[in-house]
Amino acid sequence: MIHPRFLNLVVAALTLAVVSTARPSLAEVERINVESLGRLPAFSHATVASGQLVFVAGTLGTVPGTPDLASGGVSAQTKQALANIDRILDAARTDRANVLSCTVYLTDMTKFAEMNEAWIPFFGDRPPARATIGVQALALGAAVEIECIAQRTVTTAG
Repeated sequence: MIHPRFLNLVVAALTLAVVSTARPSLAEVERINVESLGRLPAFSHATVASGQLVFVAGTLGTVPGTPDLASGGVSAQTKQALANIDRILDAARTDRANVLSCTVYLTDMTKFAEMNEAWIPFFGDRPPARATIGVQALALGAAVEIECIAQRTVTTAG
């Protein structure tokens, strides 16, 4: 007969072995950059943790291939920032339907409704969680900046 303490140790060791091999390494971080979107070398457009969570950096409403902000105010910059996020998500192999949470930074909170003019059609009737924060200033003199967290769709082999 096997001693119960020995059996508990064997079960604990096997559990630890299964858990440690089933979990991806925390060191596995993928960096995503979209060539057509400008960026400073101090950040990546997105990083992917453990192959599933996509963290999109604060994204401005810049016209691809230029450092110029979309003209037309908060609504136009929001539309362009969201279009840029679409490009980043595509490069990260996911899409807007998998966005879990966003943070929107506005330099003028009285323009909240203008931001929503672009936001609501983009996400439709299934928007992610969101926080909107008023800030004093943004890079390039932008009126809006958006960051988000998305997930990749989990596929199972079989």
